[in-house]
Amino acid sequence: MVVRLLSFLFVFCFALTCQGQQISEDDLQQPSDLLLQELNAYGNDSYILQQGNENYINLEQKRLGSSKANLARLLQSGEFNVISVVQNGSGNQTAVIQDGKNNSYNLELLGENNNIVVIQKGDDNVVLQELVNIDDLRIEFIQEGNANEIIQTAEGSVENREFKVTQQGDNMRLIIRQSTPN
Repeated sequence: MVVRLLSFLFVFCFALTCQGQQISEDDLQQPSDLLLQELNAYGNDSYILQQGNENYINLEQKRLGSSKANLARLLQSGEFNVISVVQNGSGNQTAVIQDGKNNSYNLELLGENNNIVVIQKGDDNVVLQELVNIDDLRIEFIQEGNANEIIQTAEGSVENREFKVTQQGDNMRLIIRQSTPN
């Protein structure tokens, strides 16, 4: 029930932001309910939807000062996909869903409250994340089929933080590198 409600709210907000573009509940999976909107937002946020052909997104969110914010929910459907997100400090959150073809995704995240969900379903997948000065973290990767790969570099303490990884088929690979400051 809660998942449906959150999905409905996400779709509702997403539809308003995209001015009438329609996505169905099937487009949104439930991992971490695609993040909770518990941000004290005074700036950044974004909802982006792309559905076909030569997709590409690059998004940079910077926070200056002490207020929270940051949030990006990106969704792509088919063809050449890519997504790159840079979030510098504060409330963070990211949700990425890519559906098919050449996928990718890349994130540079500079600390604070984090949360990341990535879902890629088919074709050439990849992820690559660089996390610096981490903080409250909570990540969930899901890749389902084809070439797969997840590489994550984390610089900072991730002690007692949550990671979930699901890779289901094809040429899987997972590398997570971490360094902790002295």
